Amino acid sequence: MKKGSTEVPEVLTLAKGMDFITKYSTVATSYPLHRHDFCEVLYIVNGDVIYSVGERDYYVTPGSLLVLAPDVLHKATFGKRSTAFDRYAFHISTDYIRRISSPNTNMFLCFDTANPMHCSIFRLNIEKRKEIHDLFQRIHTINNRSKTRYGTDALVHSLMTQLLVEINLIALDYSHSHEEKGSTSTLIQSAVSYIEQHYSQKITLEQLAEDIHISKDHLSHEFTRYYGCPPYQYILTVRLRHAEQLLICGVTPTDVSRICGFQSYPNFYRQFKARYSISPKQYIKSINAMESKSFV
Repeated sequence: MKKGSTEVPEVLTLAKGMDFITKYSTVATSYPLHRHDFCEVLYIVNGDVIYSVGERDYYVTPGSLLVLAPDVLHKATFGKRSTAFDRYAFHISTDYIRRISSPNTNMFLCFDTANPMHCSIFRLNIEKRKEIHDLFQRIHTINNRSKTRYGTDALVHSLMTQLLVEINLIALDYSHSHEEKGSTSTLIQSAVSYIEQHYSQKITLEQLAEDIHISKDHLSHEFTRYYGCPPYQYILTVRLRHAEQLLICGVTPTDVSRICGFQSYPNFYRQFKARYSISPKQYIKSINAMESKSFV
């Protein structure tokens, strides 16, 4: 794909309430906060992406699986190294999920945000990555042949059901493993809560580790394993997320810099532009321009 180009995805409607979007690439341009009235699954092939899901931020790497329930606010922000975002995707309604579920197999498990162990992103090991990628690739290949060819629709339905089963098994394995490692998971959640409450202040790895009573090396290792990034990167992402919200609300960039815990305005300016490829003042102008158009 040439830089600056966008591949238009082909959408295969398998049945009422279910669309499979073939592998496609888009220029790494950040997506605004939005939500859907359907379930969404993304398998990331390439791209340096930060996904904000609800109030959490996840560093998404190739081989990651993103599972989004209906009405969950989310957005994608791209890192400096990203030039393209390559992924497979499918959208599926809750009605369709209920229709393909059975008394012994609840296909909605992986989308159930009421589950305390629910997770929106799974970083797959090499074996699972190959398995999931192969399923998406097979659906993609079958979709590219004649839609009227005998057995095409049945094969795709079969593979999609298999894919949903595998995704739910991944979610179940995640839940079981985190139940067994509950103490570690609780400590990491405590660290995240501390960051969310104190992002406006100076936070060091030492004081973060001291607050939750573990060594800083153990904290850094476990935090990176859970969130895909070290604590300092997560702190920066939280500050930038709050900064973006304050800019939208009309707070001046200088005040945003101070409120969100940046050491200086130049530091805030540099970090904001590196993440969003636009300065804070330019961001405000773009928001104002969008609001003006909405009233035309």
